[in-house]
Amino acid sequence: MKRIFLLFGMMGLMLTASAQFVVDYLKGANEYYRKGDYASAVEYFEKYLAGTDEDQQGEYNPYAPQKGKGKTDKDATNPLEVTYRVAECYRHLNYPSKAAPVYKKVIDAKTNFYPLARYYYGQQLRALGQYQNAAKEFQQFLLDYQVDDAVRKSANREVKNLAFVESEMNKKGLQYYTLNKSRYRLNLKGASYAPVWMDNNTLLFTSTRTVDPDAKGKQYVNRVFQAVYQKDTAIVRPLYLPQAGEMHQAAVTLTPDGKTMFFTGWSLKGDKKSTVIYTSKKDGGEWTNPVELGPSVNEPGSNNQQPHLSADGKYLYFSSNRAGGKGGYDLWVVSMENGLPGTAQNLGATINTVDDEQAPFYHAPSGSLIFSCNGRIGMGGFDFFQSKGVVGKWSEPVNLGYPVNSVKDDIYMYTRGTAKNILSDVILSSDRDAACCLELFDLQRRIPSRTIKGSVVSCSNLAPVAGVQIEIRDTATGNVLTTKQTDAAGQFQVVLQDPRPLKAIARMDGYADTISIASVPEEMEIDQLEFTTRAFCIRPLPPPLPPVGTIVEIPNILYDFNKATLQPVSFPVLDSLATLLIGNPNTVIEIRSHTDDIGSDSYNLDLSNRRAHSVVDYLIGRGVQETQLQSKGYGESLPLEPNRINGKDNPAGRAKNRRTEFKVLKN
Repeated sequence: MKRIFLLFGMMGLMLTASAQFVVDYLKGANEYYRKGDYASAVEYFEKYLAGTDEDQQGEYNPYAPQKGKGKTDKDATNPLEVTYRVAECYRHLNYPSKAAPVYKKVIDAKTNFYPLARYYYGQQLRALGQYQNAAKEFQQFLLDYQVDDAVRKSANREVKNLAFVESEMNKKGLQYYTLNKSRYRLNLKGASYAPVWMDNNTLLFTSTRTVDPDAKGKQYVNRVFQAVYQKDTAIVRPLYLPQAGEMHQAAVTLTPDGKTMFFTGWSLKGDKKSTVIYTSKKDGGEWTNPVELGPSVNEPGSNNQQPHLSADGKYLYFSSNRAGGKGGYDLWVVSMENGLPGTAQNLGATINTVDDEQAPFYHAPSGSLIFSCNGRIGMGGFDFFQSKGVVGKWSEPVNLGYPVNSVKDDIYMYTRGTAKNILSDVILSSDRDAACCLELFDLQRRIPSRTIKGSVVSCSNLAPVAGVQIEIRDTATGNVLTTKQTDAAGQFQVVLQDPRPLKAIARMDGYADTISIASVPEEMEIDQLEFTTRAFCIRPLPPPLPPVGTIVEIPNILYDFNKATLQPVSFPVLDSLATLLIGNPNTVIEIRSHTDDIGSDSYNLDLSNRRAHSVVDYLIGRGVQETQLQSKGYGESLPLEPNRINGKDNPAGRAKNRRTEFKVLKN
C-alpha cells in the first residue's frame, strides 16, 4: 500500500510540475507579448497550447523583434484569447502562412470580441496570393464593421488593391522584366535588406545572419555587411562599423567621396523601439564610433530612420514619425552644409499620407524619388512608388507595379538605371519569396527593340516613291538616330531601342521635306511602330513666287452675276494657287478684286470687297494659312482699259476690268 500511495504521490507531483510548466509558458508568453517580442511570445504561446515542455522548433526565425498593436493591456487567460494572440504574433512577424489559419479559428468561433480578426485574415490571404478569398473576407468585414475609422478605410483600400493586383498581373510587357533572388550568399538564414552600392563593385546591405554562431543571444541582430564582387562571385563579410551593446544597424547611405556614413541605429528599451540616425567617418580605412546627428534630424521623442543622401550630397532624406507630419511615418529632408544638417522639411501631402512612407531613394538621372508606402492603392503591404521632381515640387507618385512590387512588403530599392530606363539595373528587398523575412532581389527591365516602318507615297496619286531619304530623329533632342532610303515599293524599316517620341523626315531632290511624328508608349505594349501612309506623302516643290510688289492676274475667276459667289470654273486655278502658297509658307499675298463702272462707286467697292474675301475663304479651305492672306476690293478705281471709247460702250475693256489678281506682299 505504501508503494501505491508513493506512486500516486509521484504522479501527482509530475502532473503538478507539468501544469506548472504550462502556466509558466503562458506567463512568459504574455510578458513577451507586452514587450512586443513576438518571436519569443509565439514560441511560448504554442508550447502553452500544446500543453508540453518539449521544444517545438518551427520554421520561423525572425530577423528583428517588432512592436505592434496587439492586445497588451492584460494577460491572456482563456484559450480563444491565446489563439488570437498567436495569430497577432505571426502577423507582426510577417508570417502569413502561420497567421492565416489561426485567424480562421478565431473567426470560426463566431464571437464579437475580435472584430478585426477578419480584416487581418483578409490581409494574410492577400499576402498568400489567395486574392478572391481575400476579397470576400474584406467585403464581409465591411458589412460587419460599421465603425468609420482608419481600419474601415484601409479595408476599402484593400478591396481596390486586389483589383489593382489583378490588372497588374495581366498587364502587357511582363516578359521584359527579369527578377531573381540575389546570388553569392547575399541571402542567408534571417533577413537581408537595405542595399546600397558603395562603388561599382561593393554592395552594402543589412542582414541578421549570425556573425558568431557560438554567441548565444546574438542571433538575429541587424548589422551592416559588405559584398565585394569579383568576377563571378562575391565575398561577403561584416562591415566593421562599431556597434554598442545590443544596438541594431540598418539602412546605410554615404557621402559622394565615401568618407562619411549615415545609418539607422535602433534598439528595444522594454517594449519601446527607438530608432536614431547616426554618422561615422572613415579614418585610416576604419570607421569611427558612431555619433548621433543633431535634433534637426533626431527630434527628441520621435523615431528617425532610413537616411538617404542625394548623389550630390546636398540633401539628406529620411523617414520619421515626428510631430507635424501627415500621419504614421513621413518622408522628410534636410539640406546639408559642410556635413551639417539644416532644418527638417516635410516632403508634403503630395508624397506623404496618413499611413507610412519609408526608405527614400533619389535617382538623379531621372530626377525621381523612389520610396515605399503602405497607404496608397497598390499590390498590398509596402509598395515602391516613383515621384518626379525636386525638393519643394513633386509629381503625384506612381506605383511601379508588378513585378517590381508584390502582394507582400517591398521596401528599400537602389537603382543604377538610366534616365530613360530607371529599372534597367535594380537591387531591392522584399519578403515576397520568404515565410517571414526580407531578402535581396536583382531586377532588370529590358526595353524591347522597336521595328519602325512606313511607306512614302506621292501626295497627288498615292503612288510609292523610291529613293527617298528618311531621317529618324528624337523629337526631344532633335538628334538623328538613323537614316534609311525607301525601296522600290516606297517602304522603309529600321530597328531601334529605347522608347521615345520620334519623327521621320522624308527628303528628296525636287520635293518638299515632309515630317511625320509618332509617339512610342513607355509601357512597352507594342513591338512595332508604323508611320501611316496617308500622313506621310511627298509633293513636288512649287515654283517660286514672283518678287515682292509683283501683281499677278488670276485667270478664269468668275462669280455669279452681281454676287460674290465663285463659280466652279474658278476652282482649278485657285487650287493651283493654294498648292503654291502651301509650298511657300512664308509668302504673304493680297487678293485684289476689281469691277467695271456699271453701278455706283459704293456698290462696286462693296461687291469687290466681298468677292476678294470669297477667294480668301476658298484658299483657307484648301489648307493655306490664314496669316498668308489679305483681301481688298478696289471697285472701279483701277481699270486696265477704258470702259467707254468716244462715249461708246467698250465691252472688251469692261471684261478686262472685271478681274481678280494677287499682289506679293512678303516672300
